[in-house]
Amino acid sequence: MGLPKEFRTEQILALENELKNFEVELLENLTNEDFRILGMYIQTDNFIDLNIRRCFNILKAKGILITSQKELHIIPNLVNKIISCLSELNLSHEQRKEAEEKLEEIKFRRNHRNIFAHFAAKRIPNQDAIVFMTNDPIDMKKIFKQISPSDAIFYAIYDIADIRGLVKHVLSYENWLAEFTSMIIKI
Repeated sequence: MGLPKEFRTEQILALENELKNFEVELLENLTNEDFRILGMYIQTDNFIDLNIRRCFNILKAKGILITSQKELHIIPNLVNKIISCLSELNLSHEQRKEAEEKLEEIKFRRNHRNIFAHFAAKRIPNQDAIVFMTNDPIDMKKIFKQISPSDAIFYAIYDIADIRGLVKHVLSYENWLAEFTSMIIKI
């Protein structure tokens, strides 16, 4: 599973210090609004995945894209394959450049979805922030390059305002990708 690169601001460091005051069992449950925001991000990304697969399958069926079987299930690989054949499509220079930039951004933002969908989430008490946690030894080994203690928790902290901004950001890419998919159907 892909994870986003760590980005630590002063605000996140302050939230991390606040988190240290609480054991896991003292963290708060998510609110209905938190669930709505996270679900919106995950579902938006699911529609992006749907259209990435549609683009990939359309380009493959038209003989524009050649690939091996093992690449068919990993979204970042599919995005790379689509980018690699943009020059084969009847696109203007501006359309090709826009498509490449937007596809790269889609690939870049996917890792947040992995955290939102696969990590356990709780609120940090008295803060507008969510901590996402895992004890998955495979994820932990990817990050720390060694096996972590069995009781260790790997976590990521997000300010909820940042998640709202991410939702708004990826919604524009979801809409663009749906239009791009329709366009390549007609090519």
